[in-house]
Amino acid sequence: MTEDVVKIGDVTISKERLKLFVWEDVLEDYSTGIVCVLAMNEEHAWDLIYKECSTAWWTLQDNPDFKLKTQNQDTAKDAYEHMKKKGAFITDKAVRPKIIKDARAFVVWGGG
Repeated sequence: MTEDVVKIGDVTISKERLKLFVWEDVLEDYSTGIVCVLAMNEEHAWDLIYKECSTAWWTLQDNPDFKLKTQNQDTAKDAYEHMKKKGAFITDKAVRPKIIKDARAFVVWGGG
């Protein structure tokens, strides 16, 4: 693989096509968190978040409820698959990311 391409999962793409998607002040416990995803587009970013941490995906989507039939179902998985079937990748209440295309630094302090 040359330096001009990167492999994300099973996909090899040009580095020039990648953008950084950043969700700041999210996933709060005692302090807020940050989610950063290097992806081709926002839909791709959401897919990568789901694959890395479905709980984070569920939380950023504002906990969508699709009136699941049983308590044994994985709600994040069911919501993700439901949205994919209808051709959507975010809910109306989803937290939207900043899209970074140029050089930039982020600093996040920890603490409570």
